[in-house]
This record gives sequence, C-alpha cells and structure tokens, in this order.
Amino acid sequence: MRAFEARSRTARRLAGLALAAGAALAAVPAVHAAAGAGAVTLRADGTSVTTTLTLRDAGLDPGGKRRFAYELRVARGACHASLAGVVHFAARADAAGDDSAFLRDGTGVDTRRFHDAAEGRDVTLTIDVGSARPRYAGVEIARAPAGCVDWQRLDGDFYAR
Repeated sequence: MRAFEARSRTARRLAGLALAAGAALAAVPAVHAAAGAGAVTLRADGTSVTTTLTLRDAGLDPGGKRRFAYELRVARGACHASLAGVVHFAARADAAGDDSAFLRDGTGVDTRRFHDAAEGRDVTLTIDVGSARPRYAGVEIARAPAGCVDWQRLDGDFYAR
C-alpha cells in the first residue's frame, strides 16, 4: 500500500509541475516568436556570413507604442546562433534627425527606430514603416548574450529580396 501512496504523491507532484510549466509557458507573450503568419525575412547585404532578420508586427504595447517581434539568425560554418526579442517604438528619427533610408534600387522609404533592452540585450532596429511589409531594417547591437557570434560586429543593413 505504501508503494501505491508514494507513486500517487509523485504523480500529483508531477501533475502540479506540469500545470505550473503550462501556466508559465502561457504567460510568455506569443510575440517573442518572430516567425509565423505575417512575418517578413530580410537578408544582410555585403557579408560572407548567412545572416537573416525576421520581423513580425506585434501590435501595440500596453503604452500604445508599436512593436515588432524580431529574430536575427546567423549561420557561419559550425556556428549557428539566433538573437530574438521584441522591439518597441523609440523615436521617429535617429540622432542625426534622419527618418528615411534608401533601398538598393534607390527608392526611399520612411523609417522609425525601435529598441529592445530586455534580458541582457541592447538592440536598436531602424525599420521601414512606410511599406505594406518592411523592405529594409538597419540593425545596431550594443549588447547581447555571449556565444559563437560577436553580435556587435553584425550591425548593418538588411533588405527584402
């Protein structure tokens, strides 16, 4: 009988842990998953490393500011890494007052600056907001978790193909 009681207690504990894990996963906003419906993938220009930036409109934050879920992926030899998060609207223009960028074909697009400073990240994205789907994003990474990628060296421009 004691063996049955011990198994029963263990089963209750495991069920409680499973419920707690499910609740914790449900509490994580779905906006952290950049890929999915409505996502657009941009590619780095002029680099020997395969680098992509996936953006998805994540609606408005509680303060009413626009936000995007992003995932930056790098593949170089044995190194495969990703950096993901949510950027929130930060400014209309950069420090120089510029609120536009040029695509490779010379077309100008309206941009806005978005920022992510969560969980050890300091990422700023300058995103094309004038197009139906972003065709350009500038990436600036001041701080990111360590790994096989030197994220600060990946600052650059990403374009739709």
